[in-house]
Order: sequence, then C-alpha cells, then structure tokens
Amino acid sequence: MHADVNSESPRVSVVMPVFNAAEWLRETCSGILSQTMADFELVAVDDASSDKSYEILESAARDDSRIRLMRSPQKGIVAALNYGIAESRGRYVARMDADDIMPTRRLELQADFLDRHAHIALVTGKIVYLGDAALNAGYARYVDWLNTFQTSNDFADRRFIESPVAHPSVMLRREVLRADPYRHGDFPEDYDLWLRLLQAGLSFSTVAEPVLHWRDHGARASRTDARYDIEKFYIHKSGFLAEWLRQRGLNKVVVWSGGRRTRRRIDALRAHAITIDQFIDVHPRRVGQVIQGVQVVSPESFFAGPKKFVVVYVSSRGAREAIVTSLNENGYTEGSNFICAS
Repeated sequence: MHADVNSESPRVSVVMPVFNAAEWLRETCSGILSQTMADFELVAVDDASSDKSYEILESAARDDSRIRLMRSPQKGIVAALNYGIAESRGRYVARMDADDIMPTRRLELQADFLDRHAHIALVTGKIVYLGDAALNAGYARYVDWLNTFQTSNDFADRRFIESPVAHPSVMLRREVLRADPYRHGDFPEDYDLWLRLLQAGLSFSTVAEPVLHWRDHGARASRTDARYDIEKFYIHKSGFLAEWLRQRGLNKVVVWSGGRRTRRRIDALRAHAITIDQFIDVHPRRVGQVIQGVQVVSPESFFAGPKKFVVVYVSSRGAREAIVTSLNENGYTEGSNFICAS
C-alpha cells in the first residue's frame, strides 16, 4: 500500500474519467502511479463502463491508497469531469485519459512550473503521438503543431485555429476551475473551456519535456462523438472570435480567405455581427470579383492601402505560415493587427 501522500490535501489531483478502457487501463495506471512526484491522488471516475474497467481500478485501488475510485452520478464525459473535479482535493488539477500514457516526470515538471510561475493558469508540454502517422496524418500534424508552442502568446494568438492544448496533457490551478467548469452542449467540452479561460485573460504555458503519450485509436471520443465533428469546432469558436474582436473595438475586418469552403465558414462569424470589409486572395482569377457582396483584392493591393485588421482564414498550415510571414514583413503583428483562424 502506497502512503507517501498527504491524504487530506495532495499537491496534485489527477482527474481521469473512465469509459470502457480495460484494454489500456493497466498501462495507463502504471504510468500514473510511477510518477517521480508521489504527492498526488488519482481520482478515477467510472462513466458507466460495461467492460472490466471498474474491476481493474478496484484492484489497483486496493494496492495504492492514492487511487480514489468513484462512479459518476450521471452519464457522459462532462458529468464525469465535473464530478471528478468537485471530489478532488489537490492544489493543482491534472487531466488524464484512461487510454493514454503519462511520462514518469510529468506531475513533477508541471507542478514545479506552476509553483515558479504564479501568473500561469494552465501548463501543458510536449506530446508524443502514439498512432499510425501515415494512416492518420491529420492527427499527427495536429500533434506536430501543438509541439511548436513555446510562449503564452502562442496559445493566445493561435486559439482560433484549433484547440491549443491536448486535453489529457494539462495541469491547472484549482482556483480557475469554478463549479462545474465543463459545459454541456453541442460542442467539444475541452475547447470550450480553453476558449473561456483565454477570453477571461488567463495565461497558458508549456514545459519543454514530454507530458503525454497520446494514443490514437478508432474508439477515441474525438472520432466517435458528434460533438467533436470539425464543423462544430468552426461554429463554436466563431462566437469567441467575434467577442475577441469586439473587445478590441473591431466589428469590421478584412479576411484573408482560402477559397469557397473557407468563405462558407466565415458565415458563422457574420452571424455574430462581424462585417467583412474585403477578401484577400492570391488567386488571379478571383481578384477583382465581388463575392457575397465583398470585394476581392490581391495582397499587393491590400498592402498598398491603409492598414486594416486582418483575420487569416486559411486552413492549410504551409499556406498559413507563408501568409503570416507576408503580414509580418509588411508591418503587421499577430494579435495586434491580425489573428489566424480556421
């Protein structure tokens, strides 16, 4: 029986919802219980599993007093997360999924970082992708993109492109997680929370070491739950982007567009009363056209005129980086004169 922990107020609470994860659960628990920092509790919340998940956790809890096993009073990831957080007692709250692997120094690295940086609300770290990168190139590219983040500004400025952190990689200060921090809705619950925390002015950061081995498989909720459909991301974040713009006195913007599909997604931004002043497009055939009542101009023509705020709505990462370089070279600063979205 492991007893090297303050049972009343551990330094870290690891909150882990569990649903039918028997295939991976022993390996996941082994990684958590092998942490170099022992002062933590594992709050494992079973979400009506129909496999042997609960029995596996019961057996592990008999051998290690740091495991607190409970059943969620309501079904679903949001209810399980909110219940686990409400029951947790740690100064910091770390998220973990029941099918991933936690490197042995993760809790030590992240808790030490938060101890040293009082202004940081959430810390993540490097992600190791566990999956077929050739077969699932989109997920692998997403992990590569997450691993480029280095500063708090990276998280703030890139939040409207994709979710800026991997959910099971984070550690947060307890005080930023108010009662029932995750919301029910037709949207991804984690991205919604990150957008709300960033909108409130809180800062995210990262450590340089790996904090998660992220397992990609066909049963992952992001592949099976309709709330994680890509269009739900676009629709949900548009309201946060519109509010971010209004907070800066902007209700009219120029959009650097990636074509017809991108312009359809801009309709969600318009639905929040943001007016599109111009489209910027590099395609000669579209320059000079009026699309949806908006004039399409070339980058050269745009840069020759007065400076206007630009929303870069280009999804392709290589193209987006080239556009950011062009904007920088013409005196535009990310977060001040332009923001990237998708």
